[in-house]
Amino acid sequence: MRQRQLSLDVIIAEVRARRKVKPRGNFMDQLQVWQAVEYQLWEDNQKRIPKAPYQSYLDGRAVRLAAKGLTGNEPIVPLCDWDEY
Repeated sequence: MRQRQLSLDVIIAEVRARRKVKPRGNFMDQLQVWQAVEYQLWEDNQKRIPKAPYQSYLDGRAVRLAAKGLTGNEPIVPLCDWDEY
């Protein structure tokens, strides 16, 4: 999207023309935010103030995580015991 300066709709159509894909909703949400903020998530150089579309995404993410009793800061753990392989 950014490199070719094409919209999300155009890029997804191109990818689907070549491969059978169905991106997850969260990934599509992230790409929509990326496009909306014109590839710059932050209002300031210190990266402390998110642009409105990104803040909205973060707020929605926090609500979804809270409903599951999560914060988003949990460690990533494997789904299986890799020592068995």
